[in-house]
Amino acid sequence: MKFFEAPPVLLPGASRDYSQNFSGSETRYIYWELSLTHPPPGEQQALEITAVYTRSGGTVFTEHTYSTIILGSAVSSTHIKGSGFSDPGQWSADTYRVDLSVEGILVASETFQITG
Repeated sequence: MKFFEAPPVLLPGASRDYSQNFSGSETRYIYWELSLTHPPPGEQQALEITAVYTRSGGTVFTEHTYSTIILGSAVSSTHIKGSGFSDPGQWSADTYRVDLSVEGILVASETFQITG
């Protein structure tokens, strides 16, 4: 899993600067990008990814479920979703952990930091 900062509406093909450290005064949305490798499902398959953002003290910051698809012939897939604020400067300085689960199984866990 990788992270990048962007506005609330993510434009296709927009450049991405991947990082795990973000400035609280400049950060709007933090997006996670998950790349999966899998056997081709044969036909289009629905996939739900649950993301839980947790602060360093264990408090859940936010949780969302992202519905996406895997194409029938795909042997890999990339999925992107984010959470945050329309305006910069709303994030509290802290270390956040993002846990991604598919069908209740943890598939990725990573942290990012918001600095003052």
